[in-house]
Amino acid sequence: MNPIKEGLRLALAAAIAASAEARQCSERLAGKTIAVEISEQRWLIVFEAGEARVESGTGEADATVRGSLAAVLGTFARDRDGGAAIFGNVELFEDFRSAFRPHFKLPESIGQYVEDAGDAVSIGADAARSAMEGLSDAVRTKARDYFTDIAADPANANLVAEVAELKERVESMEARLRLLESPPGDEQT
Repeated sequence: MNPIKEGLRLALAAAIAASAEARQCSERLAGKTIAVEISEQRWLIVFEAGEARVESGTGEADATVRGSLAAVLGTFARDRDGGAAIFGNVELFEDFRSAFRPHFKLPESIGQYVEDAGDAVSIGADAARSAMEGLSDAVRTKARDYFTDIAADPANANLVAEVAELKERVESMEARLRLLESPPGDEQT
């Protein structure tokens, strides 16, 4: 599994799950494709209504973003040029970038940070936290009443147990993220 491809897939899925703007954008871009080219690797973001798949491949794309990992991250995360080249339908890419932009602040000089593994982990932790917060808010907003009704029915005891287990896993992931964010030598107990 390629970590860049998997990270891109997770970020897109989290954005669609957490953001009405991203879901609407995926509907507008249904049938369109954006290619991402980083260090001799190429992935295609294929849009369908309510979904964005990431595939490896050389197929045609409506827009292409190309550059180093730092440049592509910077271009995805900012309103202005982050250093990557954008080819093809620039308006389509701008629509995508506007709707899917992460909700955390990247440093202005992202290139120097991505090159440093410690800062790359910090950026990843911020992205994961942002995605988890967005997903958590979306689930809480949409499902609170539904789960209250489900939990009240004794026939759903297994489902209630599964939800409790999922909650424990999320809390465990949050604890791991806090450890990743800790400076070296400053382990939490």
